[in-house]
Amino acid sequence: MSSGTLNNYRIHLKVLNEVFGDRIPNEITPDDVMSWITSSDLKPSSLRQYMGTLRQVLDHARVEPNAARDRRVRLPRIETEEINPPTAKQFLAILAAIPEGRRLPFLLQEQTGMRSTEIATLTWGDLDFADSQLRVSRARSKTRTGRWVQVPAWLMERIAETLSAEDRTADRRVFPGLSKDVLKSAMSRACVVAGTGSFSPHDLRHRWISLRVGKGVPITTITAQTGHARKSVTLDVYAHVLIDPAEINEAEVLALL
Repeated sequence: MSSGTLNNYRIHLKVLNEVFGDRIPNEITPDDVMSWITSSDLKPSSLRQYMGTLRQVLDHARVEPNAARDRRVRLPRIETEEINPPTAKQFLAILAAIPEGRRLPFLLQEQTGMRSTEIATLTWGDLDFADSQLRVSRARSKTRTGRWVQVPAWLMERIAETLSAEDRTADRRVFPGLSKDVLKSAMSRACVVAGTGSFSPHDLRHRWISLRVGKGVPITTITAQTGHARKSVTLDVYAHVLIDPAEINEAEVLALL
């Protein structure tokens, strides 16, 4: 179990203890759970996580029936945020507004659909130049499953040019000093400069997936590249996203690098 997961459990348990800590586990009823849900200020997505912890706690206490698993307990619906990825024209404008030394990570995300944290933690030992692909290890994957990601050859060549081969130690970061927050901040500023409206690095992942879905690429192929845990995630979220079908102009991008 990762340190982040353990920390989440600690936070969940602190809140749950404030609500149910003075109660005998066997005496907690579905009505008690529903009362907490309806009075909670937590977001619907957060409530689902807290409920998962409560169910495990009551299971561990061998409470039967488990009030948190009762069918009468209803969680509020999670409203899915509308996905509106940037167009090719908008992305090129944003890329041009990003400082030259920071453009490659954004281009890699737009060209592969990788997550920001996966790009930020990428090491030279993860890159396979012979087959133009890179590895996302289990430790750095959100779903804890490793995978290989195909990268356009021209982009791999540009990445290779950033560091001489003799200096590419396996554990050295490909993009030193990069983090999810750094990417987000840089793109936010670039959007303002470019006048495109607000976009986040994650929207580039949305863009890659949306383009592939729109072009009829098999869902299994898209899921394998992006690391989605289930094919249904790709279908449910992206099947109705409308985006211009244009890929970015490689020549225009290379002129910016």
